[in-house]
Amino acid sequence: QVDSTVDGVKFHLENPDVTPEQSHENWLKLKLVEGWVFGEKKNGDKKEHPCCVPYADLPSEQKVKDALFSAILSALR
Repeated sequence: QVDSTVDGVKFHLENPDVTPEQSHENWLKLKLVEGWVFGEKKNGDKKEHPCCVPYADLPSEQKVKDALFSAILSALR
């Protein structure tokens, strides 16, 4: 989880106008390259994650989390 958070911070620093949707799609792309797939519950051994879906299909609470992540990084710039 630390690695994906660091990747997210770097992505925001390199792309200051990134939207939460673009941030999620970047995260998803990295996860898929690493072999992760959708799973009802996060399972690191099986590389399953419930957020391995397009942004539009994320639960609303996950979208809020992505928006907060973007807002915090924007405020820290």
